[in-house]
Amino acid sequence: MLSIPFSINKAALRSFIDQWYTFYMEAENLSGNIPSDVADNYLEAVRCFNANAYRASVVMARRTLELALFRKGLIKEKETIASFIQREKEKSSEQRVLSDKVLDLLSAIRVFGNYGAHVSDDMLNDITEEDARLTIEILKKALSELFRPNLLRKLGELTRNA
Repeated sequence: MLSIPFSINKAALRSFIDQWYTFYMEAENLSGNIPSDVADNYLEAVRCFNANAYRASVVMARRTLELALFRKGLIKEKETIASFIQREKEKSSEQRVLSDKVLDLLSAIRVFGNYGAHVSDDMLNDITEEDARLTIEILKKALSELFRPNLLRKLGELTRNA
């Protein structure tokens, strides 16, 4: 058997493992209320990030957000994230499903994802590791907010009162 010597800088290896482990663990801590197809899309965004495919990561984050809004019944098929955000911001705070803060988070994910979804806006080459990391972190917070148990009750109340 031929043996090939293998050498890697221990600090570089530790850095890579720490980075992967941190994001992997964040993905593991998703709320159990999140539908499996939404979680699968989120995990794909994380896997893209871990593979240094930052552009793919932000596009998957946007896709995950759109799917999450669709699964919650907050957008209809073919409706845009932007139209949902605008419609929500036009409502009084008592009628809103989500706070201004969460709507701003959703808008940030949408903007980064649009860089990948629309060639005419192609700023995709400008997406950095930090942009992708921030997008995933924002997405995780947004998913936690969208699928929190008391949001389901609020949606039911708003539907009954409409």
